[in-house]
Amino acid sequence: MEIKKQFYSADELDRNSDDYQDVPMEFLHSLNIGSLPPHVLNLKIGCPVILLRNINPSIGLCNGTKLIVHKFIGQYCIEFEIVSEGSHKGSIVSLPRIDFTTSETDFSFVMVRRQFPIRLAFAMSINKAQGQSLKRVGLYLKQPVFAHGQAYVALSRAGIPWETGLLVEPQPDGQGKVQSPGNDSIYITSNIVYKEVFSRPT
Repeated sequence: MEIKKQFYSADELDRNSDDYQDVPMEFLHSLNIGSLPPHVLNLKIGCPVILLRNINPSIGLCNGTKLIVHKFIGQYCIEFEIVSEGSHKGSIVSLPRIDFTTSETDFSFVMVRRQFPIRLAFAMSINKAQGQSLKRVGLYLKQPVFAHGQAYVALSRAGIPWETGLLVEPQPDGQGKVQSPGNDSIYITSNIVYKEVFSRPT
């Protein structure tokens, strides 16, 4: 049984688009944005991935569902185990390749990529973590959060506070560094709150 495998996407331009352009295939393969799976998926049995689309919510296949690669079935189908908390945890599901279409706001052309609707997920963004229930969370804040509620979302993924670790990098301008009573330097990060959200309209 194969334990690792490469899967390549099939990319093409949408020839029905009003803004059809002749773009080299090599350039299409190089495109890598968050809403698309990569052109080359390097997968191994047991590696964690995250689902990028709502496929079948009734069996637990929703956008953001965490999966583990369980078995390769040929070149066009993969079995996964659902590991997200919930009633479907532990279920074995199969996924085929599907078509992803870029929007006109992504590029000046419309591209269709046929690939498995997953990305490797050894780590995930705060936005993707919203709604997840995790046993342990390690939060890497190279820069402070930049939007209202992001810090709350990140810090509330684990139900027990001491199962959440936070790594804050010192800022070049010295911001975020404070002196504790024992003269030890500790670093803090900003919690962005738009107070007008909580103010009552007059």
